[in-house]
Amino acid sequence: GEQAGRQGVECEVGAVVQLQPMYATVLRRRVVRAWVGACWKTYVGRPETDQIRGVAINLLGLGLYNSERHADALSVQEAELSILRRLGADERNILATQGNLANTYEIQGRREQAIRIRRDVYSGRLKLLGEQHEETLRAAN
Repeated sequence: GEQAGRQGVECEVGAVVQLQPMYATVLRRRVVRAWVGACWKTYVGRPETDQIRGVAINLLGLGLYNSERHADALSVQEAELSILRRLGADERNILATQGNLANTYEIQGRREQAIRIRRDVYSGRLKLLGEQHEETLRAAN
């Protein structure tokens, strides 16, 4: 696979997919922040429809958020949402991205925008999954 940074962290499809479940604890580490940026540079030239490019942009937004670079995270998350909508992506992916965006708005003190988006996420999950589904119940909080 392609190398990312001086640490020699692999930047390939498998590594991207394996990292996602542990992003909350790992992305704060310097090596992973460098890895996320390097991986984004690897996949940015791919078409918007490329699935791995989508994973890379998502991880970039999460990595920036967890690195407390909230303004940068906001730009990436807004772009990601725009791409997903333009491509007619699965509604669950759109709702998850909107949830991330709401968190970023909240941490930046943009509470009204965060609340509006969270209401949209709740209503979308309610319509898509029903009122007793775990994701709907989480969105209600």
